[in-house]
Amino acid sequence: MATEPANGDVMPVPDEQSPKIDDLFFSRQIRMPGLGRSGQGKLAESSVLIMGAGALGCPVATAMVGAGVGSVTVADGDRVERRNLHRQTAYCLQDEGRYKAECLAEYLSQRCPEPDVRFFNEFIAPESMNRIVDTSLRLVVDCCDNFASRFALHDYCRDHSIDLIQASVQNFSGSLLFFEFSRHAQPCLGCLYPAVPHEGCVGSCAQDGILGATAQIIASAASQEAIRHLSGMKPMTHARHMLFNLENFEVFKLQLPRSPNCPAGVRGDLPGTSPVHSRNTEVAEPAVAGEPAAVEEPAAVAEPAVAGEPADQTAGHSDGAEILDIRNPWEYREIDDRLAPSRLKIPMDELVNGSDVLDKYRPYAVICESGIRSAKLLDILKNRGFTAVYHIEGGFAALRSPMT
Repeated sequence: MATEPANGDVMPVPDEQSPKIDDLFFSRQIRMPGLGRSGQGKLAESSVLIMGAGALGCPVATAMVGAGVGSVTVADGDRVERRNLHRQTAYCLQDEGRYKAECLAEYLSQRCPEPDVRFFNEFIAPESMNRIVDTSLRLVVDCCDNFASRFALHDYCRDHSIDLIQASVQNFSGSLLFFEFSRHAQPCLGCLYPAVPHEGCVGSCAQDGILGATAQIIASAASQEAIRHLSGMKPMTHARHMLFNLENFEVFKLQLPRSPNCPAGVRGDLPGTSPVHSRNTEVAEPAVAGEPAAVEEPAAVAEPAVAGEPADQTAGHSDGAEILDIRNPWEYREIDDRLAPSRLKIPMDELVNGSDVLDKYRPYAVICESGIRSAKLLDILKNRGFTAVYHIEGGFAALRSPMT
């Protein structure tokens, strides 16, 4: 038996065992394949923390409440500023000077029937971590804008088996990682970055600029992954690092390896059994390009925008583009083997001077230290008739540093 709402939508009779759901409000979402009323019920029973209430946190929090997540908490110690309003869409001019978290909570309270919205007007810190990050949370979405907060929040979630999505954006570039820490033996950020990178090594929105639309796209991607995960659908980014170049609308996916040298050590066999581990807090130096003098590349870490791989291909997998490393052997670093373990290594000089080891019809993702040589070789290979070559902007220097 079905009820007939005034607008003509036929809705199922709620199951008495299901959590309370506003069928009319969520009618279009419930009809999504793979979600249904069961998935909507799982969302209603979930709790999420959004850390950071800026250009990413505003749309992520709005999406969580709008999707029907049962409990949403927002934390940020910053205040609303006029220079940020073009991209922080939950605030108005009249909100200038107020705490972001409190303003966002007010906004969210009007976005969904009977929302459970909480807020903390403070930044994440060792003394506040236990209070802000409830260990009963299903998911944390990290929208912070500095390395120290990102790594501290990541380590806490890892050690307490809380699933974590990290989203970041800058200029036309974005990054998305999903760590399913509720499952044991998962790769973590420490597998890639044993030490916290130096603040400012990849620039900032204040230095390089940002479009509000770019932040909205990355936030939407993070929100979709969160909804898929919480509703029981399989997330697309599991154990992967997704890099977005929205200047050209290209996406590159890197499989996250699990390093035996990870500072977290070996996880326990069951979630929640691993002790709290300490990270090497020594700040890592920015990566420096190891180019010969004849080739100029910037010494600072480049922004990890990635150009040229279709969104359905995965780096290092047989069904995607093969990574072609054109650096010289003395430029290799140990961490590079974890970032791209299965790659073809041929120095650029050999390729320019006529090496015929490459297949013109096979897809290659060309990478160097900072993206300059790979861009040059891309043009050379295309002129030689290669039909499926791409290059990774920012090179290995960009991949070694998570964006802010």
